[in-house]
Amino acid sequence: MNLTTFNNNNNVTTMTSREIASVTGKEHRHVLVDIEKLNKDYQDMSLPKVGQSDYQADNGQTYRQFILTKEQTLDLITGYSRPLRIEINRRWAELEKQVAAPVLPNFNNPVEAA
Repeated sequence: MNLTTFNNNNNVTTMTSREIASVTGKEHRHVLVDIEKLNKDYQDMSLPKVGQSDYQADNGQTYRQFILTKEQTLDLITGYSRPLRIEINRRWAELEKQVAAPVLPNFNNPVEAA
């Protein structure tokens, strides 16, 4: 499976439902059901729902996935086991470290360094 973690247009780091399934060891279809329940709670509380998109699997089929912010991810996994919470927390730390790492210009190239 090709996991995708990316920044959207608002420069917010996100995690896909497929990655959550991979990290937690849950089947993706079960994570989707959990997120649908979370979205129902969000709707009842007048909170923004978790975004949805499609991805193309290795077999060429297109399937749906959800794209969660850190807050939405934590809302979702709070109901899971303690070890799974720890795994997700560690993964978020990795993602935030990737985003926070500054990219320095190539100082051997005067044009790029400028």
